Amino acid sequence: MSLDLRADFLDKLISQQKASFDPACANAHFIQKAMDHFLEIGLPDRNHKDYTYFPLARLYEKKEPVENSVKASSESLKDKVLPECLNSFLVIKDGIIDFELSNLSALPKQVVIDPLESSASPYLPFVHAKLVQNQKKQLDPFALFCQARLQGLLLIIPENLQLDVPLQILFLSEKPSALATFNSYIHIGKQARAKLIFTHLSSQDSPMTSYSDIDVEDEGILELVRLPSESATVRIESMAIHLKKAALSTVIDLEEPKRASKFHLHVTHEKKGASSKLYSLSVAKAKTEYHLSSVFEHLVKETFSHQHVKTVLASKAKASFDGQIYVHPEALLTQSYQKHDTLMLGEHGMIASRPNLKILADDVKASHGATIAELDKEALFYLKTRGISEEVAKKLLLEAFCQEILDHLNLESLKEIGGLLAHQGQDYDDHYLS
Repeated sequence: MSLDLRADFLDKLISQQKASFDPACANAHFIQKAMDHFLEIGLPDRNHKDYTYFPLARLYEKKEPVENSVKASSESLKDKVLPECLNSFLVIKDGIIDFELSNLSALPKQVVIDPLESSASPYLPFVHAKLVQNQKKQLDPFALFCQARLQGLLLIIPENLQLDVPLQILFLSEKPSALATFNSYIHIGKQARAKLIFTHLSSQDSPMTSYSDIDVEDEGILELVRLPSESATVRIESMAIHLKKAALSTVIDLEEPKRASKFHLHVTHEKKGASSKLYSLSVAKAKTEYHLSSVFEHLVKETFSHQHVKTVLASKAKASFDGQIYVHPEALLTQSYQKHDTLMLGEHGMIASRPNLKILADDVKASHGATIAELDKEALFYLKTRGISEEVAKKLLLEAFCQEILDHLNLESLKEIGGLLAHQGQDYDDHYLS
């Protein structure tokens, strides 16, 4: 990768930031600090531990963004909204909430949805506190650049409020830019419950990055589903979840990259009884890449986490999983489990699997493991002896591999999307499914 490419891309990001920065805005001090931190760290190269496998050259390549004349409308978004969310979906267009394209009629009035960039918001001190907290420890350059472009969503689910409907959030990139950015700050109150569905869309080919920061207060429950993106863009996404006493989070990650995608999840168990789960299924076709990394951090005693990641790779596809369980000295009686399974459907796919443990406490139950395999030839033989054709037998085995993750989806439309994702693996043009 050329140093000139990286320098040119950095110049574009600086110009993009200068063009939108208002030194008189209420967030100007925090925006400038984030930008200064971003410039101090600089753009990553292949030596950066979080970008060892990611194709940065695809991100930094010289490419002039071209504006698409097709603009989003209520009509064009109809087939992007899940049937269960027709009256509970929010559109964030080019980093800014678009209430006209959204329909929030099914949400209780107590739910707070504010623009992050609003200087009139009564929640501005909360936003500033989060910015200070994140900038002290945030080392990912693209997450910092998101914060330097401080616009996006502030979502607050008040204490004791149980959302009866899922809320779908559509992140729409429409304007051409060097790097489209999205921010989400989400607060789930005590004993509150929310189901969120993230969908990324793009009508142009500019790369995009997003940062989501989520607090789940005492006994709060969060379920978050990331749907496969239809956008043929380079995407880099980061998410941080902070769990308080007896809080529960479940993240279900479904991915079918069209080019190159990266998702980093950092879950911090901050209070006793906090519990988290990650279920991920990615299906990568030839010449596409998906890179998933996670840190599940246990700060106090009696917390729980479970990660199960499954990857399906076609020939010439690439993927990686870098997962860490980090148990601090005070986190006695922690239970934490991690597993990564890869199914290779071609001879030239590349997978890098790095599950690891960092255990600094006694009396802990923790385990990790990784498997890399082809379709089971003995199982294929058994099915064929039962009169099932080889083609159908292979498809059944692929579906069975995916189903362990898809079983955790509980909306009919999500089950359908998950089933379609599993079927994508059946269309691979290689000797396994020919």
